[in-house]
Amino acid sequence: MVGKADEWTLEPRRVALSRCFRSVLYPVNVVAVLDRLPELGWVVEERVEEENSIRIGAPKKGNLRLQLDQSAKTLGVVGDDLAQALIAYRELMQAASDVSSYTSGIGTLYVEFRYLGDAHGDKVNPLEVFARWWGGAERVESFGSEIAKDLPSDASRMIPYGIRLAPEGNDANRPNWTELTIAPSNTSGETKFHFDLLFRNESSAKTEEVAENADAIIRRALAQLTKA
Repeated sequence: MVGKADEWTLEPRRVALSRCFRSVLYPVNVVAVLDRLPELGWVVEERVEEENSIRIGAPKKGNLRLQLDQSAKTLGVVGDDLAQALIAYRELMQAASDVSSYTSGIGTLYVEFRYLGDAHGDKVNPLEVFARWWGGAERVESFGSEIAKDLPSDASRMIPYGIRLAPEGNDANRPNWTELTIAPSNTSGETKFHFDLLFRNESSAKTEEVAENADAIIRRALAQLTKA
Protein backbone atom coordinates (compact mmCIF):
# COMPACT_ATOMS: atom_id res chain seq x y z
CA MET A 1 0.00 0.00 0.00
CA VAL A 2 1.39 3.40 -1.01
CA GLY A 3 1.82 5.78 1.89
CA LYS A 4 4.43 8.24 0.66
CA ALA A 5 3.60 11.45 -1.16
CA ASP A 6 6.49 11.15 -3.62
CA GLU A 7 5.30 7.77 -4.96
CA TRP A 8 2.26 9.12 -6.81
CA THR A 9 2.05 9.88 -10.53
CA LEU A 10 -0.31 12.71 -11.45
CA GLU A 11 -1.99 13.09 -14.83
CA PRO A 12 -3.49 16.61 -15.01
CA ARG A 13 -6.54 17.01 -17.26
CA ARG A 14 -7.62 20.61 -16.66
CA VAL A 15 -6.05 23.60 -14.95
CA ALA A 16 -7.93 26.90 -14.69
CA LEU A 17 -7.08 30.20 -13.02
CA SER A 18 -9.37 33.21 -13.20
CA ARG A 19 -10.03 36.50 -11.47
CA CYS A 20 -13.48 37.88 -10.76
CA PHE A 21 -13.49 41.66 -10.45
CA ARG A 22 -15.40 43.49 -7.74
CA SER A 23 -17.09 46.02 -10.00
CA VAL A 24 -20.44 46.83 -11.57
CA LEU A 25 -19.06 47.07 -15.11
CA TYR A 26 -16.28 45.02 -16.66
CA PRO A 27 -13.13 47.04 -15.89
CA VAL A 28 -10.78 45.47 -18.46
CA ASN A 29 -10.03 47.17 -21.77
CA VAL A 30 -10.72 44.09 -23.89
CA VAL A 31 -9.43 45.50 -27.18
CA ALA A 32 -6.17 46.66 -25.61
CA VAL A 33 -5.65 43.27 -23.91
CA LEU A 34 -6.24 41.41 -27.18
CA ASP A 35 -3.72 43.71 -28.87
CA ARG A 36 -1.15 42.97 -26.15
CA LEU A 37 -1.55 39.16 -26.16
CA PRO A 38 0.59 38.44 -29.28
CA GLU A 39 3.54 40.07 -27.50
CA LEU A 40 3.12 37.40 -24.81
CA GLY A 41 3.07 34.52 -27.30
CA TRP A 42 -0.68 34.17 -27.76
CA VAL A 43 -2.31 33.45 -31.11
CA VAL A 44 -5.25 35.83 -31.57
CA GLU A 45 -7.69 35.40 -34.44
CA GLU A 46 -8.93 38.36 -36.43
CA ARG A 47 -11.74 39.93 -34.46
CA VAL A 48 -15.06 41.32 -35.65
CA GLU A 49 -15.95 44.54 -33.84
CA GLU A 50 -19.61 45.49 -33.81
CA GLU A 51 -21.37 48.44 -32.20
CA ASN A 52 -21.61 46.95 -28.71
CA SER A 53 -19.61 43.73 -28.90
CA ILE A 54 -16.51 41.95 -30.16
CA ARG A 55 -16.62 38.49 -31.73
CA ILE A 56 -13.44 36.42 -31.72
CA GLY A 57 -12.32 32.84 -31.23
CA ALA A 58 -10.64 32.11 -27.91
CA PRO A 59 -6.98 33.22 -28.08
CA LYS A 60 -4.54 30.31 -27.59
CA LYS A 61 -1.01 29.84 -26.35
CA GLY A 62 0.05 26.23 -26.87
CA ASN A 63 -2.56 24.19 -24.98
CA LEU A 64 -3.75 27.24 -23.05
CA ARG A 65 -6.93 29.18 -23.86
CA LEU A 66 -8.02 32.60 -22.72
CA GLN A 67 -11.17 32.77 -20.59
CA LEU A 68 -12.93 36.12 -20.73
CA ASP A 69 -16.52 36.65 -19.58
CA GLN A 70 -17.63 40.27 -19.42
CA SER A 71 -21.04 39.46 -17.92
CA ALA A 72 -19.45 37.49 -15.06
CA LYS A 73 -16.58 40.02 -14.83
CA THR A 74 -13.93 37.28 -15.02
CA LEU A 75 -10.61 36.95 -16.81
CA GLY A 76 -8.26 33.99 -16.78
CA VAL A 77 -6.67 31.02 -18.50
CA VAL A 78 -7.40 27.32 -18.84
CA GLY A 79 -5.13 24.50 -19.99
CA ASP A 80 -3.64 21.18 -18.95
CA ASP A 81 -0.23 22.17 -17.54
CA LEU A 82 -0.06 23.62 -14.05
CA ALA A 83 3.20 25.57 -14.37
CA GLN A 84 2.33 27.03 -17.77
CA ALA A 85 -1.14 28.09 -16.61
CA LEU A 86 0.24 29.89 -13.56
CA ILE A 87 2.85 31.78 -15.59
CA ALA A 88 0.32 32.75 -18.27
CA TYR A 89 -2.23 33.87 -15.67
CA ARG A 90 0.28 36.20 -14.00
CA GLU A 91 1.35 37.64 -17.35
CA LEU A 92 -2.28 38.16 -18.32
CA MET A 93 -3.16 39.96 -15.09
CA GLN A 94 -0.16 42.26 -15.49
CA ALA A 95 -1.08 43.02 -19.11
CA ALA A 96 -4.71 43.72 -18.17
CA SER A 97 -3.57 46.08 -15.43
CA ASP A 98 -1.11 47.87 -17.74
CA VAL A 99 -3.68 48.69 -20.40
CA SER A 100 -6.89 49.13 -18.41
CA SER A 101 -6.11 51.84 -15.81
CA TYR A 102 -8.31 50.43 -13.05
CA THR A 103 -9.81 53.03 -10.75
CA SER A 104 -8.89 52.86 -7.06
CA GLY A 105 -12.26 51.31 -6.22
CA ILE A 106 -11.79 48.26 -8.45
CA GLY A 107 -10.78 45.25 -6.42
CA THR A 108 -10.95 41.48 -6.57
CA LEU A 109 -14.09 39.63 -5.55
CA TYR A 110 -12.14 36.36 -5.74
CA VAL A 111 -9.46 34.47 -7.64
CA GLU A 112 -10.41 30.88 -8.46
CA PHE A 113 -8.16 27.89 -9.09
CA ARG A 114 -9.50 24.58 -10.43
CA TYR A 115 -7.33 21.48 -10.88
CA LEU A 116 -8.64 18.16 -12.20
CA GLY A 117 -6.91 14.97 -13.22
CA ASP A 118 -6.08 11.37 -12.45
CA ALA A 119 -3.45 9.85 -10.18
CA HIS A 120 -2.08 6.39 -9.55
CA GLY A 121 0.35 4.68 -7.24
CA ASP A 122 2.06 1.32 -7.53
CA LYS A 123 -0.43 -1.53 -7.04
CA VAL A 124 -3.10 0.63 -5.38
CA ASN A 125 -6.75 -0.28 -6.04
CA PRO A 126 -9.00 2.74 -5.35
CA LEU A 127 -12.07 0.53 -4.94
CA GLU A 128 -10.36 -1.43 -2.18
CA VAL A 129 -9.07 1.78 -0.58
CA PHE A 130 -12.54 3.25 -0.17
CA ALA A 131 -14.07 -0.05 0.93
CA ARG A 132 -11.59 -0.04 3.81
CA TRP A 133 -11.98 3.69 4.39
CA TRP A 134 -15.74 3.49 4.92
CA GLY A 135 -15.81 0.00 6.44
CA GLY A 136 -17.02 -0.08 10.05
CA ALA A 137 -18.87 3.23 9.86
CA GLU A 138 -22.23 2.05 11.14
CA ARG A 139 -24.42 4.80 9.73
CA VAL A 140 -22.69 4.58 6.34
CA GLU A 141 -23.15 0.81 6.19
CA SER A 142 -26.78 0.97 7.35
CA PHE A 143 -27.66 3.75 4.93
CA GLY A 144 -25.90 1.96 2.07
CA SER A 145 -27.78 -1.28 2.78
CA GLU A 146 -31.15 0.49 2.77
CA ILE A 147 -30.44 2.43 -0.43
CA ALA A 148 -29.27 -0.77 -2.14
CA LYS A 149 -32.77 -2.22 -1.69
CA ASP A 150 -34.19 0.54 -3.89
CA LEU A 151 -31.27 0.54 -6.31
CA PRO A 152 -30.43 -3.13 -6.93
CA SER A 153 -27.00 -3.85 -8.40
CA ASP A 154 -24.30 -6.51 -8.29
CA ALA A 155 -23.56 -5.64 -4.66
CA SER A 156 -25.71 -6.01 -1.56
CA ARG A 157 -24.59 -2.70 -0.13
CA MET A 158 -23.67 0.72 -1.45
CA ILE A 159 -20.84 2.85 -0.07
CA PRO A 160 -19.63 6.39 -0.84
CA TYR A 161 -17.73 6.30 -4.13
CA GLY A 162 -14.86 8.42 -2.91
CA ILE A 163 -14.55 11.34 -0.54
CA ARG A 164 -15.35 15.05 -0.79
CA LEU A 165 -13.99 17.57 1.70
CA ALA A 166 -15.01 21.19 2.28
CA PRO A 167 -14.78 23.73 5.13
CA GLU A 168 -16.98 22.82 8.08
CA GLY A 169 -20.09 24.96 8.51
CA ASN A 170 -19.70 26.91 5.25
CA ASP A 171 -21.49 26.76 1.93
CA ALA A 172 -20.04 27.17 -1.54
CA ASN A 173 -21.81 30.45 -2.36
CA ARG A 174 -19.05 32.66 -0.97
CA PRO A 175 -15.85 34.29 -2.24
CA ASN A 176 -13.65 32.19 0.08
CA TRP A 177 -14.26 28.50 -0.54
CA THR A 178 -12.31 25.31 -1.07
CA GLU A 179 -13.18 21.69 -1.75
CA LEU A 180 -11.29 18.54 -2.63
CA THR A 181 -12.84 15.46 -4.19
CA ILE A 182 -10.99 12.17 -4.58
CA ALA A 183 -12.76 9.16 -6.08
CA PRO A 184 -12.04 6.17 -8.29
CA SER A 185 -11.57 7.19 -11.91
CA ASN A 186 -14.71 6.58 -13.97
CA THR A 187 -12.72 4.85 -16.71
CA SER A 188 -9.96 3.17 -14.66
CA GLY A 189 -11.50 2.76 -11.23
CA GLU A 190 -9.39 -0.23 -10.21
CA THR A 191 -6.07 1.49 -10.87
CA LYS A 192 -6.53 5.27 -10.83
CA PHE A 193 -8.00 7.95 -8.60
CA HIS A 194 -9.71 11.03 -9.98
CA PHE A 195 -9.01 14.30 -8.15
CA ASP A 196 -10.80 17.64 -8.33
CA LEU A 197 -9.43 20.58 -6.33
CA LEU A 198 -11.27 23.90 -6.22
CA PHE A 199 -9.84 26.87 -4.32
CA ARG A 200 -11.41 30.32 -4.34
CA ASN A 201 -10.20 33.27 -2.26
CA GLU A 202 -10.36 37.04 -2.14
CA SER A 203 -6.56 37.06 -1.93
CA SER A 204 -4.82 36.47 -5.23
CA ALA A 205 -1.62 35.64 -3.34
CA LYS A 206 -3.30 32.84 -1.37
CA THR A 207 -4.87 31.35 -4.49
CA GLU A 208 -1.61 31.47 -6.42
CA GLU A 209 0.21 29.85 -3.49
CA VAL A 210 -2.26 26.95 -3.52
CA ALA A 211 -1.80 26.65 -7.29
CA GLU A 212 1.98 26.55 -6.90
CA ASN A 213 1.70 23.74 -4.35
CA ALA A 214 -1.23 21.88 -5.91
CA ASP A 215 0.75 18.80 -6.98
CA ALA A 216 2.22 18.40 -3.50
CA ILE A 217 -1.23 18.92 -1.92
CA ILE A 218 -2.79 16.18 -4.05
CA ARG A 219 0.09 13.78 -3.39
CA ARG A 220 -0.07 14.35 0.38
CA ALA A 221 -3.83 13.81 0.36
CA LEU A 222 -3.48 10.53 -1.53
CA ALA A 223 -0.67 9.39 0.77
CA GLN A 224 -2.88 10.00 3.81
CA LEU A 225 -5.91 8.39 2.23
CA THR A 226 -4.08 5.19 1.31
CA LYS A 227 -1.87 4.93 4.39
CA ALA A 228 -1.88 1.32 5.60
